[in-house]
Amino acid sequence: YFDQGAMLIKIDHHLDEDQLGTINWVDTHASSASEMVWDLVRHSPQLQLTKAAATALYSGIIGDTGRFLYDLTTARTHQAAADLLATGIDAAAIGRQEDQFPENVGRLIGWALENVKITDTGAGSLLITQAVLAQFGLAYGEEQRAVGNIGKLASIDRWVVFTERTDGSYRVELRGKTKEINTLAVQHGGGGHPLASGAVADNTAELHAIEEELASL
Repeated sequence: YFDQGAMLIKIDHHLDEDQLGTINWVDTHASSASEMVWDLVRHSPQLQLTKAAATALYSGIIGDTGRFLYDLTTARTHQAAADLLATGIDAAAIGRQEDQFPENVGRLIGWALENVKITDTGAGSLLITQAVLAQFGLAYGEEQRAVGNIGKLASIDRWVVFTERTDGSYRVELRGKTKEINTLAVQHGGGGHPLASGAVADNTAELHAIEEELASL
């Protein structure tokens, strides 16, 4: 519905790569766009924080912060969560819904943990081919649930997940626990947060280059 309004406002917490709106509100220190919307509502008397809105915003916050584990989680993030909880939302039910996944996704996660390659320096790498997606009955995009779980391995400090696309290129998901990986994403035409970024590798040569560059960080 973006083209039906009198004005387009961009609300984002990623680096401001694209000027998409009449107003571009970008806060790279915010944990999520949901936190920013909460901030907007509390400073706008004409806006009401309904229970339905609070449910959606709380879901967005816990999803983007990994349940308050990621580095952009701040006191303001917890204040936002407290205000949203005060509306009477069922946080436990929201948490369960956000955390559960279908059996085939669970089997992929198990496969991913078994097949991720880990260097002596703590760099992890996993390739998910079209054949793997077919093996687990997954549509392109559903494999994303495996990305975060790989980082739960204590031996990994930073990692990359490549997903083969039908045109032969690869979606690149880069993550880091302590080392910033967004500069690597930018070098390959992508971008994102310091510890969570994405890009596209055109071919296997670029894929291997990213693996080597990640290992050298």
